[in-house]
Amino acid sequence: MIQRIQTIYLLVALAINAFVYSLTLATFNYQELSNVFSLFGLIDRETGEMLFENWLIPALSISSILVTLLAIFLFKKRNIQIKTAQLALFFQTAFVAAIFFFVDQVSTKLAESANIDVDVNYESGSWLALFPLIFLFLAIKAIKKDEKMIRAADRLR
Repeated sequence: MIQRIQTIYLLVALAINAFVYSLTLATFNYQELSNVFSLFGLIDRETGEMLFENWLIPALSISSILVTLLAIFLFKKRNIQIKTAQLALFFQTAFVAAIFFFVDQVSTKLAESANIDVDVNYESGSWLALFPLIFLFLAIKAIKKDEKMIRAADRLR
């Protein structure tokens, strides 16, 4: 049901997660070179060559998107919808943690391999990935509120 506020929260979280695919997560600047860290790994900006591949970050993102989509369609079973939204919140938290962990990991590897200082700039994609956490939390809270109202109405009957 699209008119329920929790569905709107879940849709916004889903849209932001999908939008993160088109954004850069971080840039690495060192020795007049600039590399881009996207969802799939570290990419050389000049050649387009993949310097460091990553499969965990996109897998967590896809998991979060799919579980959030599933939670939207479970509106008739609120208890299962709560559990599904909590699972989506878990995947989203792991997704955000993986972004910051792997960016730090790549930065350390680049600094050690070339023995240079690496300047890491987190881009909008990494910060935007934090917003679905808020919307998923709000959706869970709204679903629980709906469930509480329905239980109260059942007691009155």
